[in-house]
Amino acid sequence: MKTALRCDASCAGFEVLCPDGRIGVVEAVLEGPTGEPEELAVRAGLFSRRILFIPVEEVVEVDPGARRVLLDRPPRLTGSVSLDEWLPRTAA
Repeated sequence: MKTALRCDASCAGFEVLCPDGRIGVVEAVLEGPTGEPEELAVRAGLFSRRILFIPVEEVVEVDPGARRVLLDRPPRLTGSVSLDEWLPRTAA
């Protein structure tokens, strides 16, 4: 079943796709100061060694059955870090 625009912690592990193809896999959904989802941390790149930060506003569809998050265009990134930089942040 497809749903519109609801990205929350349950999207971790979902594949992220745009018209250009596969971007990566949601590693985490990051909340903003209000506690609402703000960005997707997406594991991407050769050997999945980069974390890309994509605003949740870029999401046009979430398909829980297929475990996919869809974007209608290539994402507007708000930043990225290496996996080595990311892992210590999530361990705290």
